[in-house]
Order: sequence, then C-alpha cells, then structure tokens
Amino acid sequence: PKDRTEATRFVCISDTHGKHRGVAVPQGDVLIHAGDFTNTGEEAQVLDFANWLVEEKQKGGFSHVVVIAGNHDVTF
Repeated sequence: PKDRTEATRFVCISDTHGKHRGVAVPQGDVLIHAGDFTNTGEEAQVLDFANWLVEEKQKGGFSHVVVIAGNHDVTF
C-alpha cells in the first residue's frame, strides 16, 4: 500500500544455533524464528534465547513473536 502504516512487516530468521545475539534484527511488527535456535536443545541456550526474544520484542517494536522449534531443538 502507498501508506506504509497500513502494512504489516514480518521479520523472518532461522537456524541461529545459539548465535542469535550476533544477528542484526530489523524492526517490524511480527518476528518469526523458524527453527533451530539451539545446537541440540541445551537448556542454557534455550534460556538465553528466550531472554533475547524479550529484548528484541521491545527493541524492534514487535507486537507478536512466533517461534517454531527445529529438528536441533530436541528438548521441544
């Protein structure tokens, strides 16, 4: 649309494998992480990822965050 305020901006990332803090995430409305946010489901990586998502939601102005577990996220 001509008026960008009417658009919904989706930001999609995946396969960060515990290196999510090194990803430059642009601002948007919906943040989607489409799998493999850990190496093998390590609890420390899961907790850090969850904290990072909260930070990114606030920093990026996201109204929604969608996380899909991947095949490496075996604890899910």
